Amino acid sequence: MRKPRLSVFNIVQLVVTVVAVMFGIYGFMVNAGPATNQPVVANLADENAGPLDSGEACSPLDIPEQPEPGPAWHPKPSPPPSIQHVASDPDDKGNAKLKGSVKFTDGSAVDGVEVTAISTQCTPASPAWDVAHVDETRTAYDRYFRELERNTRVTTTDATGHFRFEGLDSKHAYRVTINDPEIGVSTQTVAAGSNVEFKFDVPVLIDGKIVCEGGEVPASFSVSCNVDNGQGWFQNVSYGNFSDPDGKFRIRGKTGKAQLIVSAQGWIQDTQTVLQLEKKGAECEIKLVRGASLSGLVTSGDGAAMQSVTVTVAGKGNPVQNAWGRGDYDGRYDEEVQQLEQIRKILKDTEEVEILEKASLKELSSRAMPGWSGNLAGYTGVDGRYRIEGIKPGTWTVTASYGTITTSREITLKSGENFADFTLDSGNRVKLTARDSGGNKVNLNSAWFTDSKGGYAQVNQLPVTTAGEIEYIGVKEGTWTVNAGANGFPNVQQEVTVLKGSNSFEIVFEEPASLSGHISSGSGKIPANLYVRLTPKGNDATKDDREYRRRSKMAYSGGQTAAVDAKGDYTINSVQPGEYTFSVQFNQNDELYSCDITLAAGKQTQDATIDERCTVVVTVTLAPEIKSTEGLAVTISKTDSTKGDYVSRYGKLDDSNRCEFSFLPEGEYYVMVYGKDGTQTYETVSVMLGTNNVSLSVGPPNCVKITQVVEGYQGAEAGIKVGDLVIEYNGASIKNMDDLVKEVQSTKEDDSLTIVVVRNGTTLSFRLNGGRIGINGNNYRR
Repeated sequence: MRKPRLSVFNIVQLVVTVVAVMFGIYGFMVNAGPATNQPVVANLADENAGPLDSGEACSPLDIPEQPEPGPAWHPKPSPPPSIQHVASDPDDKGNAKLKGSVKFTDGSAVDGVEVTAISTQCTPASPAWDVAHVDETRTAYDRYFRELERNTRVTTTDATGHFRFEGLDSKHAYRVTINDPEIGVSTQTVAAGSNVEFKFDVPVLIDGKIVCEGGEVPASFSVSCNVDNGQGWFQNVSYGNFSDPDGKFRIRGKTGKAQLIVSAQGWIQDTQTVLQLEKKGAECEIKLVRGASLSGLVTSGDGAAMQSVTVTVAGKGNPVQNAWGRGDYDGRYDEEVQQLEQIRKILKDTEEVEILEKASLKELSSRAMPGWSGNLAGYTGVDGRYRIEGIKPGTWTVTASYGTITTSREITLKSGENFADFTLDSGNRVKLTARDSGGNKVNLNSAWFTDSKGGYAQVNQLPVTTAGEIEYIGVKEGTWTVNAGANGFPNVQQEVTVLKGSNSFEIVFEEPASLSGHISSGSGKIPANLYVRLTPKGNDATKDDREYRRRSKMAYSGGQTAAVDAKGDYTINSVQPGEYTFSVQFNQNDELYSCDITLAAGKQTQDATIDERCTVVVTVTLAPEIKSTEGLAVTISKTDSTKGDYVSRYGKLDDSNRCEFSFLPEGEYYVMVYGKDGTQTYETVSVMLGTNNVSLSVGPPNCVKITQVVEGYQGAEAGIKVGDLVIEYNGASIKNMDDLVKEVQSTKEDDSLTIVVVRNGTTLSFRLNGGRIGINGNNYRR
């Protein structure tokens, strides 16, 4: 079952949204007019790229893929309010020139497209939004964008697709950008005096129109075009916001299968629109139906409003099609439901059926609504009220939940406003107070409840009325473990039995122990990232998962970790008296020393001498293309580690292009040198006691080293193996992974081609078909 998860896609969504907010602020500052400052926007972000539709929305196989959003064509708006533009007067001036051309991949010139250039040294500080000082913030943003505008040069291509910039500083590099709604976005960073070439795919344009039930067209709507990338999922290629009174729009796509997703406030796309695009483009009509909204009040049994309650709308046995394209694109969801029904009939009412139905409900609930978090569920505020919008009309199971306390019912939602209130059993009241072993009052600063399986109780903490006391509601009847903390004391675990109604418990904190000492080695070296750890006896890490979970409670039963300083000293305070395993570890995972100790209340000391064991000295030879070691790093990782024995180190090259790692256990290691630009090389070595020397040569990659060959695909069937170095594909030289991916994606399944690899110094050729090979690899220098 596919589960929603936060992927790289979602992170890109957040970044795009933040940038969009910045531009919105700028528009607000300058008389609320729409942003027309294309040259500035082109060097910051794509102003036409709207929020991405969550990844899963356009991914039938739910395989995360970072999208490449592009702009969409917009109908010409009415003239905006007058905005005072800043004349281009860059700080960088000189006699240098920069020229270039813009062409389509078929060789034809692109005439009249706008091109901008800005020096890479123009980096005004981006202001922070300060709610407390709105006027100052508005002024700072205005100054920021005007500074960018002033330093941006703008020109257009001529009939042959050529453009030219003059008066540039010969010592500067420039970001040259094309941001055109019908051909796309591209930026290149080049030195003054360069001749830069831009190539764009011949645009495939979709002319569409939305029609709405009742004939009313929303004042504004957005359209996203996602194309089948041939790997089993859709990838976003363009996005646009529109406000045409007739519902018309034009958006850029790519040849092949394309999915159009329309979103409008209060409306839902009736069915998904999938087009087979050819070079001539296409026309389409998309029907929208009025969406449903659901709001209401959630209260506790005594009538008080409950905050932070989650209200979800879920579908059961209903493959919903929705506005963001997470519906039944290929019929697979219908098949899932039918298969589940067949299994249910065979097994009838058994525990297995209940598990399957719960799994199906969880999967299908994500299809009830558009794929952004605010509309998958609603959350109550301080007044106990919630609201969920953009639901497709139909019958749904609506659930209000707060931790383990839930209530649900089936509700038929109609277009427009719908209302449903819920009452939750808020559980019982628990008041906690604390004292030390001498009877003195201790002020609690935190507490939480766990059950016998380690699950957390979701409770509401009431406002503090008496210093040092904490009071909760929402604790269900039964036996719980209270995990409590107070300043100057180790955390305490105390078992309590909660009865119906009000309960009061006193937490007792023992007088803590403290431990300090000195760590030394035979050579006097003390490595950075050295730590001392105290692990309570009985919480030792083992390969058994249950023991591992028990160890995770270490911090709550007195276990602690402290860093060792450059002199080799450490101090641990507020430790629970008792029996411990004392260990010295590198990076908190590579154990160098261990012994058992018993701690009593008060101060104690414990010293340790660590063995340097193995040392690895990595010497790096630089290729002529590498002019500096800046940005190069060295890593060494143990490849034969078992649980609790993982070793990984990181270091920088010194002036002699060397990097030394000490205090390593014996074993097999993976040693790699890499740079920020993708430059890397690596070797597998056996490390023994004493000093081990490793030599590596590093430079720009000139091939791809295969790290994985997937069985069942043509690469494995042809005889390609892990470790092969790919140097040529379909007649094109392969110097890095980007080259290989580009060439593979340019082929078709019925193409016949050759891939050339080097294996143990021997050059081999393999016959393949176009399309996916079934391999993974890394950039490599041979």
